[in-house]
Amino acid sequence: MKIESHQVPKARVNQILKLPTVLAVIIILLVLIGCTPKVVQPIQPENTAVSPEATAAPSYIYQAVLDQKEPIVAGKRTALNIQIVDEFGKVVNDLEARGYGKLIYYAYIAVASRDLSSLQADPVVVDPFFIPIVLQGMEQMNPANPTDMPPGTAMPLADVEDIKLQPKFVFPSDGQYILFVDIRPPHGDPLTLTLPIDVGSAKTQAAVLTPDTELTKSVGDVKVTLKVDGELKAGKSINLVFEVVDAQGKVITEEIEPQSGENCVVYVIDEEMKMFLRPDFTDHAQLQFSVNFPNPGKYKLWFEFISGDQPLQTEFVLDVK
Repeated sequence: MKIESHQVPKARVNQILKLPTVLAVIIILLVLIGCTPKVVQPIQPENTAVSPEATAAPSYIYQAVLDQKEPIVAGKRTALNIQIVDEFGKVVNDLEARGYGKLIYYAYIAVASRDLSSLQADPVVVDPFFIPIVLQGMEQMNPANPTDMPPGTAMPLADVEDIKLQPKFVFPSDGQYILFVDIRPPHGDPLTLTLPIDVGSAKTQAAVLTPDTELTKSVGDVKVTLKVDGELKAGKSINLVFEVVDAQGKVITEEIEPQSGENCVVYVIDEEMKMFLRPDFTDHAQLQFSVNFPNPGKYKLWFEFISGDQPLQTEFVLDVK
């Protein structure tokens, strides 16, 4: 019996012989691809956002709390014990410091009565000679002289175990107040925290503001006139100019800032008491400040300065469209 043998064409033989080589190459490529390092974005916790200044780190939620040991009594100068905590309840001790004349501060704190009839505000300043400072990219500068730094430069504190926010205020009467704490977190833009404070058991009505039709006010021995450069419209920068006239009718505007120094300031709070603004100087000699009202509504403005060695404060209410 004849047994036939089936021959495989050479072309198919060559294809079969090449197959293991192709498979080997594919396997090697897969292994190489699997071993290539990958950049993995961190998982953001819920209810957090990525800071524009630090896209690789979450911007945490902060809260101001009052850990008061000394009771608050109306008419008595009282030190408040304020702490900043994150969403995990951990005390935040790495707030960034900013320049305040020849001093530095890491929180600007204001107390306003719920009806906006009074306002007190002060930075929590630190003596720079006793606080070690890390200057980002400016190691050759004198760390004890923050005035050497460009305006608006933030200075993170180094080796500070416990930042104490203990400003002293006099609450004029029993009632309800709102505390504003302006800070700069370690990652992100400056933000303002609010905290209600009750002094005694008296209740205070919520603020109901009536816009001023007359923008000239008498305070002490001088008159202050507020001039608004342009339309009062939300969402754009507006210049506020203060003209000061003495009892003899002489304009003394250019004398105010040199007398006042860091005490020449403007504070703004909205009627709903959600925003605390501190407009920046744009012209010291002309007492011109720039402010951006974030939303339409009514705002109360306080202008503080020194004239004849006397600290003065005058108020204006504006209607922003």
